[in-house]
Amino acid sequence: MALVMVAEITTATAKCLPGDIRIEASSLSSSETQEFRSRFATAVDKVCDWWGATWTGPINIEVMGKRGPSMALVPAWRGERGRMIFRAPAVRNSSSAIIHEIVQVVAPNANRFLAEGLAVYAQERLQGQLAFPNYGADVHEEAARLAGPSGMATYVLALERYATPRRLRSASLDERQGYLIAGSFVRYLIETFGFEKFRALYDVTPLVSGARDPGDPVRWHRNYGKSLSTLAMEWERELRR
Repeated sequence: MALVMVAEITTATAKCLPGDIRIEASSLSSSETQEFRSRFATAVDKVCDWWGATWTGPINIEVMGKRGPSMALVPAWRGERGRMIFRAPAVRNSSSAIIHEIVQVVAPNANRFLAEGLAVYAQERLQGQLAFPNYGADVHEEAARLAGPSGMATYVLALERYATPRRLRSASLDERQGYLIAGSFVRYLIETFGFEKFRALYDVTPLVSGARDPGDPVRWHRNYGKSLSTLAMEWERELRR
């Protein structure tokens, strides 16, 4: 495999992620690898300016030739934080969720719903590439299309109980839909109550390798003064507008 060192891309990137950053991409040409390296550096700087520098270990990126999902959260849960997997077809057509996966290195979480929701929100807010799950479309609008007879709030109540690494899907929702709901709900929380309040909630459930604990439901009321059920219903009303 071609091995490319990227820690020295920019001064800002090196300060934000001081550990070695490596790309293994045998399925990409030299020019494609260099283009990905540049996009990755830009994404790192955006995420670190927004979230802060919270990971000092190495970053090991694998660009695999076959199709499939990109990932960083599940490797982190397995004890391989800093390992990131991307897919060559998505790299070539500029649809890699680079910001999404960087967020899951610098800010992994034991609650799968919140972890994916934050990453989807960051991908939209920080203007990442047009990637899964909304491919550049407004995440609120995409989530609103999923309203079913039992209402949207019930989806939030169910998915919030998912601990990492459980996949964010159910009998009535596929994974893309689960990610859209998570991203929309996190966006609602941050835009309605502020970033610091959300971060205080997020920090209550740090990722512990090999553990499965989505967090105590009481933490929602402690942080927001409202139950998750109430917050979910308020989010649903906002979407229906």
